[in-house]
Amino acid sequence: MLTHVTNTIECIEAGAPVDLVFQSIGGTEATNSSFGFNLNTLAEAQDAALSLKRGTVGNNVMYFETGQGSSLSANAHHGLDQQTCEARAYAVARKFNPLLVNTVVGFIGPEYLFDGKEITRAGLEDHFCGKLLGIPMGCDVCYTNHAEADQNDMDNLLTLLGVAGCSFVMGIPGSDDIMLNYQTTSFHDALYVRRVLGSKPAPEFEAWLSKMKIMQNTQDIILANTIPEAFAKPLNAIAGGELMASNPKTLNANTDHKSNGKVVHNPWSDLRRFTDARIGLGRAGISLPTSEMLAFQLSHAQARDAVGFALNINEMSCRLSDLNPAAPVLHLRSQAVDRTTYLQRPDLGRKLNQSSRTALANFMTEQKQHTESKYDLAIVVADGLSSLAVQQNTQPFISELLEQLGESQQLKLAPITLVEQGRVAIGDDIGELLNAQIVMVLIGERPGLSSPDSLGLYLTWAPKAGLSDACRNCISNIRPAGLSFEEAARRTVYLLREAKKLKLTGVNLKDRTQDDVIEHQQPNTNFLIAK
Repeated sequence: MLTHVTNTIECIEAGAPVDLVFQSIGGTEATNSSFGFNLNTLAEAQDAALSLKRGTVGNNVMYFETGQGSSLSANAHHGLDQQTCEARAYAVARKFNPLLVNTVVGFIGPEYLFDGKEITRAGLEDHFCGKLLGIPMGCDVCYTNHAEADQNDMDNLLTLLGVAGCSFVMGIPGSDDIMLNYQTTSFHDALYVRRVLGSKPAPEFEAWLSKMKIMQNTQDIILANTIPEAFAKPLNAIAGGELMASNPKTLNANTDHKSNGKVVHNPWSDLRRFTDARIGLGRAGISLPTSEMLAFQLSHAQARDAVGFALNINEMSCRLSDLNPAAPVLHLRSQAVDRTTYLQRPDLGRKLNQSSRTALANFMTEQKQHTESKYDLAIVVADGLSSLAVQQNTQPFISELLEQLGESQQLKLAPITLVEQGRVAIGDDIGELLNAQIVMVLIGERPGLSSPDSLGLYLTWAPKAGLSDACRNCISNIRPAGLSFEEAARRTVYLLREAKKLKLTGVNLKDRTQDDVIEHQQPNTNFLIAK
């Protein structure tokens, strides 16, 4: 699972059958510290995984992901260029004899790799350095919707990497990662590269594909609209036994195909009602049907529009005022003067401009005439990369959160602050100036093709300027079609309670709200902050 290495160590200690330990890594000690681990942590995780003795072909139990810009993003690059920091990350990886190392080349955004040309250059640089250092290197050929890039750029880079002998790329349904809100390569793309370059799957993978009746002779999909027998039973369980029984007439014709003049039902399309993932797309040769390509391009255009959509400040101020009538909503701005600057200079989006700092200082001076007590919680609402997410989801979420906290908790709430062109870390500035025990930042996450309205939440104990992301807890994808307001509030209340108890947030504060579910017990909904 793509989870923090400390979570995986806990899983192993609990007896989970872990085969592969994941962690994102950087090329400087400060970068890895900002991720919440060090080399000793990785060594502990490697030893724990090896102790399970699950390997059948070797002892390669580590999987690392890297990416240019991670050290710069964490302000941990020490003045070095991005490629040098990236190559150093490969040296870290090599120390632990990994099974896989994957550079997620365009994952972070235009502040580090601005457009398709820079992503292409970085992908080839990373591939070269990985080969030079002798690690099992692959590349996630990808881009985000706030970068100046599109799927055409990724097709070009994919082809170049194939010619250069890249070991592996990602396979995501329809190239659309619905969890992390970015675009990468699809299973169709892997077929294309093999066909054009005469490549074959790794021998073990080739044997598995044949055994599972997915592919034949490594080139052609067997019965493209038939679900392999090995998959049918678990998929039927997901679909409630309806997978093979659906009436083709009720389905979108685009999910079926014609054979000898007759429409043949594609049973994969039945599963589309359970997920936003682009599954059951069909194919034209080894590529996508034109209708699916057009749908992808439309979604990309809509996500791009969401990035530039401005937050309606007056409307949001009115909505937020109703949540905390006893205090004004404070309108603040970061040091990023406009949207273009915000996208290219995240460091400016993490700091308040001088007029906003002065306004907060004046407010606190006025408040001290009435009380010296400290605020328990400061709520910061920042537009982030999707003002649509903030506009639609912030008010109903905060309402649900305050209801679950309840009046009995006697929580002293700071004035809600509404920030334009803000990044997550701007909450550190605001929380410190407001003298708040905990700061909660609600921010629009980067829009994905299927989720332009995803709201993120970050909790930080004892906020102050200079904290790293290892000091925060995150709850992601808060929206009606994702994590419900009720469930997100339940988890937030739990984390607030534990943060007050332990006097910390971040890597060392684990979300245990699902532990009882894992133990097959009824979930405990009584998560309230201790008085």
